[in-house]
Amino acid sequence: MIKFSYLLVLYRSYANLGGKNNSYSSLNRVFAPRQWENGF
Repeated sequence: MIKFSYLLVLYRSYANLGGKNNSYSSLNRVFAPRQWENGF
């Protein structure tokens, strides 16, 4: 579970770096709470 959560953090960081108008950010809004999205 530790590795899984670590990958989730990396995924969220990568998704937010990609911007808000791509598929990664759309998936990020589904999997990540709004607090995470507003935090980065």
